[in-house]
Amino acid sequence: MEQVLSQFDDAAKRLEGLYHQVLESMEQWRKQHKILIDLSREVVTQMSCDGTGAPASLVPAVPAGPGPARERERIDSDATQPACDDAAEDADEDYDADPVEVEISKKVLAEDMPDQPSIGSEEHTQPAENTQASQARLLLPENRDRLGKRFAHYQMHVLCQKISEYDAAGFDLGRTVEELKADIFADLERIPDTEWASSSRENVRPTAETKSLQKTLGLVTHAHYRGIPMPSKDTYHFRSLTRKILTLGQRLAENAGMDFTATSIQLNKDLRSKPHRDKNNKGPSLIVGLGTWKGGETFVQDEDGPDSYTLEEDIPHIGERGRVLRGRKHDIHQLRQFDGNKVHCTIAFEGRRYALVFYSIGRSYEQTPGLARVFLQKLGFPLPPADFAAPARPEFDQLAWSAVEGKAVEDQPGRHVPPCGRLQPPSAPEPPNKRPRVEFTEKDDQALKRLKEDKASRPNWMVVASKFDGRFSVDELKTRWDIIRER
Repeated sequence: MEQVLSQFDDAAKRLEGLYHQVLESMEQWRKQHKILIDLSREVVTQMSCDGTGAPASLVPAVPAGPGPARERERIDSDATQPACDDAAEDADEDYDADPVEVEISKKVLAEDMPDQPSIGSEEHTQPAENTQASQARLLLPENRDRLGKRFAHYQMHVLCQKISEYDAAGFDLGRTVEELKADIFADLERIPDTEWASSSRENVRPTAETKSLQKTLGLVTHAHYRGIPMPSKDTYHFRSLTRKILTLGQRLAENAGMDFTATSIQLNKDLRSKPHRDKNNKGPSLIVGLGTWKGGETFVQDEDGPDSYTLEEDIPHIGERGRVLRGRKHDIHQLRQFDGNKVHCTIAFEGRRYALVFYSIGRSYEQTPGLARVFLQKLGFPLPPADFAAPARPEFDQLAWSAVEGKAVEDQPGRHVPPCGRLQPPSAPEPPNKRPRVEFTEKDDQALKRLKEDKASRPNWMVVASKFDGRFSVDELKTRWDIIRER
């Protein structure tokens, strides 16, 4: 009997050890996630400028497209990389998320993520016992498809009936290409500069300017959505304009004999982009201009090209002022194809110049929620195939059509909408066999202080509690920490 108890005790200790290892691994993953985000921001800031005005994401493994700037990469000696004007750079890492998008993500992340019940189930009604524990579960790879589904549905619920007063009117599919161009140009001209102004893609816009005139339609990625690709707010606000532009892109590509796939569209108004590279585009990008301008070719670096471009300022990872780049100038009065991952920029121009860039994001694209994909396809986006983590379910069709038509889309049933502030576990009667209260010793106080003041690891309360071998609950440790800080 004693041998059995001894074996049981050993097994319990091993299980406890594994539990602590899991907690440590979760915390380590969180720290690495934060490090990657910070590193991405730092590198993108030092990277070459992107001229398309496409958004950029703040999260690791986030895709970007020609419109947004993508990531970081050595460019100095890489002459084989063309450069294109309005392509995008690290689309997500530099994407300036709209306050509405931030609020949507915050509300979803504040909800409970139960371990068993799926969204919409009757059991999904109780708040999580611990908010931080719930958040940790949300960020686990196996939960990202569920998190993406919640992002997509709640975003659709919030934005489905919000259409900009400057969105384009409906159009006749029988319009010719030239008529479509004229219609879209008139639609873009109706949008005031205050609607265009964006602080995204600092490394692309002209030096000393704090904003540029740009929009991104289709998929974007940013930290608030935890790197999960989602339709931008402007995709909802300008649904009719998006459909028109996609129709034009499809027609132009067919006439030019080019393949047409895209997850996103970067729109730039009168933007002379500095030399830059798109770091996370997948496949070729397409660009076409609308307006009445002179000059404004897209210069793409190519050592065998017949043209040259002299750098007008020092640009990290591209060259110093005065360096001459060889390449090719592309007149975007016609649809042009280019590799957005190569160095590119816009030649000086006069007049009104709109640049429409069609591109596909790379990293994280396979994590795009099924509902978001169906919505974009209903708008006309020719999404490239991928091994998606989440399926596109049949029930998404009706929801997506409702959103395209501006009809209301109900929120998911059973969602837990948290109150303001930290979620608290539901009150429950004290169990009769509650363990006796354990007093904190001076050694305990010192250990707690050391853990909480560790700026490098910043352990969460679950990890802190595990360091005390379960002698104190998370609430007891929080209370004690408040006392220590008040001393």
